[in-house]
Amino acid sequence: MLKGVFVLFKKRTIMLTMIMVLVMVLSFAGGAFANEYPNLTTYDGVPFTADVDANDANAQTVELYAAPADASWMPYWFDNEQDAEDVEWAVVGGSVSGVTVAEQAPFYVDEDFYYAYAVVTVAPGTNPGTASIVASTPESAYVNFTVVVNGPTADPYDDTADVNFEVYNSNGALLSSGDGNVQGNDFYSGRSFVTAMDGVVRMMMEDVIDNYSASGAFVTGMTIDSVNYTPPYPAGWMYRIYREGGTSGQYDVVAISEVIGADDIRLEDGDYIQWRIGEYDDHDFPAYINR
Repeated sequence: MLKGVFVLFKKRTIMLTMIMVLVMVLSFAGGAFANEYPNLTTYDGVPFTADVDANDANAQTVELYAAPADASWMPYWFDNEQDAEDVEWAVVGGSVSGVTVAEQAPFYVDEDFYYAYAVVTVAPGTNPGTASIVASTPESAYVNFTVVVNGPTADPYDDTADVNFEVYNSNGALLSSGDGNVQGNDFYSGRSFVTAMDGVVRMMMEDVIDNYSASGAFVTGMTIDSVNYTPPYPAGWMYRIYREGGTSGQYDVVAISEVIGADDIRLEDGDYIQWRIGEYDDHDFPAYINR
């Protein structure tokens, strides 16, 4: 008799254990579904960057598509219209004026496949420069798209900016500083306006740095006072632009410089350009500086 009770007890214990495991699995699954879209990316190979011509007589439009991505950044889709509709599109601060989000809506594929869609308008006569458009979900997943407004076919060297340079090591110590008049296309990138990468060349000309190395428009190393600073990949030299705002002597970080490349941002007179060793998503830059 005791043997039968013991067997029954074991069976009930196993059943209770299985129920508890099932509850735990469902609980974790519920947590996963609560953050079903951990990342956003572009849809079906649509480029992250679009180039348009400035000073066009007519307004120009750029179509953007955002798709969910898993934790490994593999793209997939929204499985209902509401989730696609909940994606918000906005222009990042510091973008060139004249670029606006004119329309946003779910993009229907079929009843189980949706993407987020937006139409960006570039107004006639928009000055050369760059805008960043961010798409974000209520759960804070986001992706940035870049709209580059190139100028007419005039000599890009005509676009200049008097700026200040500051270069810091990985510990935040100032290695070098200076200033100079940066000319468009110092970097020979083909941009019709003066950029932070043009400023790197000017730093070398003004002896702020001895030399630099780059992979495309990504600065991989700098030599300063005969010392080479080349951090191991994926680190490199990150930059931020600081621009004087409403408070005299206070220079606020230009938000767009946090999300676009150094050869896409247009410089303005009086800007401070800071360079620091870090990775692309490095946020070890102050929100503002006083100079």
